[in-house]
Amino acid sequence: MGGKTILLYDLNERENALELAFQARYGSIVSYQWFGNGYIIAGFSSGYVVIISTHLNEIGQEQYCAKFHEHSLREIVYNEANGTVATCGDNCIKVVRMRDWKEIAVEYLDSEPTIPTSSSSSGSAAAASGNGGSPPTSSFSMLADLSGPGSSGSGSMLGPSLCFEDLQWTPDGRILSVSSHNGCLHNFMILSSALRSSLFDLDSPFAAVLKPIAPWTMLFTMGFMVIAVLLVISVQFHVSCLDVIRAMTGFVEGL
Repeated sequence: MGGKTILLYDLNERENALELAFQARYGSIVSYQWFGNGYIIAGFSSGYVVIISTHLNEIGQEQYCAKFHEHSLREIVYNEANGTVATCGDNCIKVVRMRDWKEIAVEYLDSEPTIPTSSSSSGSAAAASGNGGSPPTSSFSMLADLSGPGSSGSGSMLGPSLCFEDLQWTPDGRILSVSSHNGCLHNFMILSSALRSSLFDLDSPFAAVLKPIAPWTMLFTMGFMVIAVLLVISVQFHVSCLDVIRAMTGFVEGL
């Protein structure tokens, strides 16, 4: 509806459409996408990203709102496989992990590469009203440019200042394809370390040790260690392994 509202139609009651309106300061709706269980994520021309609910008890309520880009936003795309949302605008791409709203990648398309800082890459605007949130926190870039020699080592493109036009995830969420207005197509691979579960966060030494071990390998190792301990005890005390098990479990024959 003119880029200002979203109409929701019930296929069984097409006459009773619901209109979702947004604050005028967000600008026009650039793109929106369904995700999760009844939620819509929408990107706006002024750089805002808004999540809104369509549940009957909270329909139209903003669940999250933050300004991802300072001046403009051209496209937004969510990928369910990796749980991230990617946006392009202000000559840069941003990839944000929705679990904790952490900015896991920022790539600029400028003649001179710009090093993002936590203040500039997160956006300067505060969250909007409702159940809003803070802009995504910054992190080191987790994008590997697959486009070949047309890019620098840091992932920033060489050449005149250009604008990103469109972006799209592959179904598995590992590669982000981005087109620019001069016809170039860039492909970025998301490094696996950016998407790893917090369960295996390498900030924890214990988790760092457990991560490479498969569950079945761990079970086999523990079983082998138990058998080895039983053998050592039986040899040391000149008793059978069965007697050791009985002594450890308190089992007595004839009871």
